[in-house]
This record gives sequence, structure tokens and C-alpha cells, in this order.
Amino acid sequence: MLEPIRPVLYADDSIDDRFIMQEAWRESGIANPLELVEDGDAAIKFLERADRDSGRSTPPPGLIILDIKMPKLNGLEALERIRALPRWQAVPILMLSASLHPGDIGRAYQLGANSFLLKPSSLDELVELVGAFKIFWLKYTEYPPQPSP
Repeated sequence: MLEPIRPVLYADDSIDDRFIMQEAWRESGIANPLELVEDGDAAIKFLERADRDSGRSTPPPGLIILDIKMPKLNGLEALERIRALPRWQAVPILMLSASLHPGDIGRAYQLGANSFLLKPSSLDELVELVGAFKIFWLKYTEYPPQPSP
């Protein structure tokens, strides 16, 4: 049986960055739905809803993209909380930041990030990056079965 297309969860406090990501997603022709949330706290709440839903109405996210600098719960704090939950330990998490602070990069990998990427400065560059997500993370990556919540 073919697994349903998993959504991608994107957390970023900037409404402009969320809009631009949505445009890049559309331009890249990605079939996976893009779920947009405004901070790490909202990302955790989204995953908690997915746990309660257990894939009945929508499949769980197949990829999570977190900005670093966000209010309430920043990207590193959200990453740490997500990796502490058994159901989400194998889901790829990409950190996307406008800052390449070495401390943030090292901490992200220590906490279990699969990649740390510099946030592109133009829509064209973001479309190129999202195209790479499409090929590597959404087309060719195989995921382990989702454990029960």
C-alpha cells in the first residue's frame, strides 16, 4: 500500500518569510501540503494534534523546517522538545536561519537536526533551495514506520 503524501511543517515567526516560503513551494510544484505555523510553540501544538489524530484525517509531517529566532519557543527549543518525543525522533528536521552563528549550528546538530541551512535572501534562491527539498527530502528519502502515539 502506498503511503499518503505527508505534509511539511514550517515554523517561522515572520509572516513575510512564511508567505515567501509558500510562494517558493508553489513555484516548485511540490505536492506535499505546506503547514505554516508562527513559532516553535505552535509547531509543538501542531504535532500534539497530529498525535491525537493518529493519521486519521491527515498523515503526520514527513519533514519539519524550523527557523531559529522565534518568540515563545525558538527553533532550538522546539527541536529539543520534538526530539524528546519518541514518535517524532525519526522525522527529518531542517533548521533554516538568516544567521550562521557557530553556536546555533553546533547546538542544532547536537539536538538532532538533520541539516542547518542559511535562509536565502531572494525568492529565486529560495525556489532553488525548495527544489532541493523536493528532490532529496520529499522524493528520495524513505522514512521508518510511524510509531503509535
